[in-house]
Amino acid sequence: MVVDLDIIFKLISLCVIPLFGWVWKTNSNVTTLELKLEYADREIDKLAQNSAKASDVAKDIEYIKETIGDLKEMIGELQRNRPAT
Repeated sequence: MVVDLDIIFKLISLCVIPLFGWVWKTNSNVTTLELKLEYADREIDKLAQNSAKASDVAKDIEYIKETIGDLKEMIGELQRNRPAT
């Protein structure tokens, strides 16, 4: 009976110790991946903000392009209407 318990204990030890190591390594890998995911999420948020800012600048440039013609016309009218000295 003692031999049977000893063999059972050895078999359990052979399974539990490697399983413990595998669980530890897997947990470490999961933690690393979670940290990388958090970093990637922060970077994506920054890029989205920068993209929105770039979009706003592009809209401003388009508005300036559209209104510069009107400004040229107004300056031309002012020069034509200016009294001669």
